[in-house]
Amino acid sequence: MRSLVCLLLLFSANVWGLGPNAVCTNFHCGFFSAFNMVVGLLDAYEKGEISGIEIKLGTTGLYYDKTKGPNWWEYYFKPLSIQANETAARMEIEESQYITYSLRGYTEISRERGYYLTNKYIKMRPEFLKEVDTFLKRKIKNRPFVSVHYRGTDKMEKESNIISREEVVLQIKQKLFQTEKFKNIGIFVATDDQLFLDLMKQEFGNRVCYFEMKRSVDNRSIHERREGDGYMSGKMALLDCLVLSKSHFLFRTSSNLSGVAMILNPSLPTLLLNRAQWDRVDE
Repeated sequence: MRSLVCLLLLFSANVWGLGPNAVCTNFHCGFFSAFNMVVGLLDAYEKGEISGIEIKLGTTGLYYDKTKGPNWWEYYFKPLSIQANETAARMEIEESQYITYSLRGYTEISRERGYYLTNKYIKMRPEFLKEVDTFLKRKIKNRPFVSVHYRGTDKMEKESNIISREEVVLQIKQKLFQTEKFKNIGIFVATDDQLFLDLMKQEFGNRVCYFEMKRSVDNRSIHERREGDGYMSGKMALLDCLVLSKSHFLFRTSSNLSGVAMILNPSLPTLLLNRAQWDRVDE
């Protein structure tokens, strides 16, 4: 009887609009911090805590481009609007709630749950998926490959313990050369740090592949400088994430970007090389 009551309450929360309609607008946030926030909201929706969702991340923020429209979320994904019952209250997501939902999407639900919610509700624009497929065919050429995500600059200084470029390379070598089958694989590098990419090319030569993009050469964050093309910054971050998710093994430093790659492929084996207090435990 108790289980039946719980199911009825869950059903009624979504169908009859007992929960509020959550609306998220105009946050100055990172790309994958926002992605995790949406996943957290979707989890809340399916559990009957809210009865609708509107994602309108536009006119301010790191990725807004007035030539592409008022909602930067829709530059990369198809519109996400789950309409609540007309009687549902409107709940504007505040900063504290944004953080709560973002952490929920990143740490509180399993990778499998995150994959289910993402696959069901978040639809990427096909041109980005096509560009990733083209890159993999041209650079990876159907061979096995591992991926490395090294987030330097502001992430290292503010949010997690520091790990040096040299230590990351050492960890990769130790893991790759444990068995014979890993000696000739490709290595995809996603990083905001040009010096790390240079070191990887020096150590691993033409096995290394990467997207051409602007990277930091002075430990200052590229995306926080407000320089250049915000749309392109978001696009390249998304492309990096998608390729990470398609690799056979992921070396990662603490970051929402590589955390989302784990959601996109919940069976992807990973090695977290440094840790922030909110990082996933289901590595």
